[in-house]
Amino acid sequence: MVLAAAGLIRRNATLVDSPSFGLIQVNERAEDFCLNAALRPIATKMVIDVIDDDPIARSAMALSLNSLGWNTRTFDSAEAFLRHLPMGEPDCLITDLHMPGINGAELNEALAARECRVPVLVVTSNPACPLAERALAAGARAVLEKPQHFERLASAVSDALTPRA
Repeated sequence: MVLAAAGLIRRNATLVDSPSFGLIQVNERAEDFCLNAALRPIATKMVIDVIDDDPIARSAMALSLNSLGWNTRTFDSAEAFLRHLPMGEPDCLITDLHMPGINGAELNEALAARECRVPVLVVTSNPACPLAERALAAGARAVLEKPQHFERLASAVSDALTPRA
């Protein structure tokens, strides 16, 4: 394979054609991905945390954001994120709405109760559901429909990182 010869695809990797992100590489660990796209990076040291119980969606979002120069940390649950929160708040948080345990709306409520001012973006396959409205009422900046389109995700993160007047 030409991509493998160029070092873009590792040997024995599985390739998945994602409707949201194009051709992605899944290695032994679900966290290792490689987008097959030329993207212009931005200069930043901001940290974006991504929470999703689906390892492919979580890694695809993280990789997309990394390709633009943002640093990412990933979590498979809201509980894992909350355990990590005392070690430092991210500059932005992207969370799935429907997850086992604490869902995205409950996470927004927990962050508001802690007076955590991190801008939160919620992703869901059903943005018109009452739970999405509850997340917005708790302070989420936006609800994005899954599957995410790369440009919409990047634009929403940029908007969330822009200080409100």
